[in-house]
This record gives sequence, structure tokens and C-alpha cells, in this order.
Amino acid sequence: MRIGLGHLRMRPDDFWRMTLPEFFAACDGYLESKGVRRGGHGGGAPTRAEVDALFARLDEQGRLKAHG
Repeated sequence: MRIGLGHLRMRPDDFWRMTLPEFFAACDGYLESKGVRRGGHGGGAPTRAEVDALFARLDEQGRLKAHG
């Protein structure tokens, strides 16, 4: 419910009437709109380059570095 009503901003009636395949398609569309890609290297574990890029964005305490 949190995803459907919160992130997808669905009306409760629409949420409760949809089928599971419709819900998963809506979730996929939402994630795609946020830049989450499917496929690529199988959707499994990130590549070493992806992990390195993520860690480069963190400070010593594991928080995102300030922009600027």
C-alpha cells in the first residue's frame, strides 16, 4: 500500500481494483521515470565501476558529500 498510495500517488479505489500485473507494471514505470534501469547486466549485483562511483559520492562517515 505504501508504494501504491504513497510513491505512485494512486487513489485507494484504483489501488484496490488493479491486478498484480498492473501494479508491477505501474511500479516498473515509476522506477523507470526515476532513472532506474532494468536489464543491462541482468539487474543483479552492481558492477565494480558502479560501486566505486557510489562510494566516491560519500564522505568518511558514509554520508553524501555536499555539492559545490
